[in-house]
Amino acid sequence: MSTAREIVQEIIGAGGHLWFDGDRVRGRNIPRRLAMQVKADEGAILAALLSAPAHDDYAIEERLAIQEEEKLPLDRGWADVAGFEGLPDLTPAQHGAILHRLMNPPPPATVTCGSCAEFEQGLEPNSLGRCSRTADGLPPVASRGYGVCFPAAPRLCPNYQEAV
Repeated sequence: MSTAREIVQEIIGAGGHLWFDGDRVRGRNIPRRLAMQVKADEGAILAALLSAPAHDDYAIEERLAIQEEEKLPLDRGWADVAGFEGLPDLTPAQHGAILHRLMNPPPPATVTCGSCAEFEQGLEPNSLGRCSRTADGLPPVASRGYGVCFPAAPRLCPNYQEAV
């Protein structure tokens, strides 16, 4: 006689489906000989269904990766490199935090065209000007904000250069 877990695995292997509905086991496409075993030992089958682990490959890989990280020893730091003896040791989590900050820099500060070295003032004070970084005089495509070079309009511009 097979155990409940073996019965569940055999049903799934044969293309059948089992699920629980409250305190009852329901099924579809179950071979006849296994259907009789499910009916005879419904409680054990229900327990096997409830205790079966989820087959989520990503979750399993993530769990294994976390276990591997926990086994890593502390980084020896720079103690073995001449001139860096006094630096503190870093854990893998601290290394990760540093890499995250390096790979995801903060967004540029809000600036105005009028305070940029690339801004060329128009004919009137506080009137529309030109951006010398672009051929058409409009703000760079990567910038966000007002659509033309107005001296006092706030914008986020990656090409901003402080006027000296």
